[in-house]
Amino acid sequence: MKISVLTSVGSLCTHATVSSPFVASSATTALIYAIHRCTPPSLSAIKLVKNHTSVPVLANGDVFSLSDVHKIIEETGVDGVMAARGLLENPALFAGYTSTPTEAVTNFMNNAMRCPLPHKLLLHHLSEMTGTLLTKKERAKMMDCRDTIALIDWLDENIGIQRPI
Repeated sequence: MKISVLTSVGSLCTHATVSSPFVASSATTALIYAIHRCTPPSLSAIKLVKNHTSVPVLANGDVFSLSDVHKIIEETGVDGVMAARGLLENPALFAGYTSTPTEAVTNFMNNAMRCPLPHKLLLHHLSEMTGTLLTKKERAKMMDCRDTIALIDWLDENIGIQRPI
């Protein structure tokens, strides 16, 4: 039977030492969240788990650049790194971009037209993605778009995205 372990660690490494035997004996994969609530990532706890298990270990937490990915792998020895907020802000992060390129917004809108998202969710994703492309005032105007057609028009006029086909 395949078992994956998903756990969060706090600032104390004791959490990791408690879960390591279970991970080592039962799991086929382990995903370790390096952050517990508002605390900084505990890379030492992830390293402890990685050093006490033979299954692939993935780390997650505070990944906003490729250098963050390399730092986590270097300091912990994990087999992979996941990013959530970092990818929401910059979907091209793993391609090496330090901020969202306009082409990523264009691609996102093209995909959103093929597989529609609720308008509010579409706005939320765009608001996160355009943090470096738009000023606060421009982002507020974008958020005022009441429907997707108005949003496409606004993006076309203000960012110059290629219209979705």
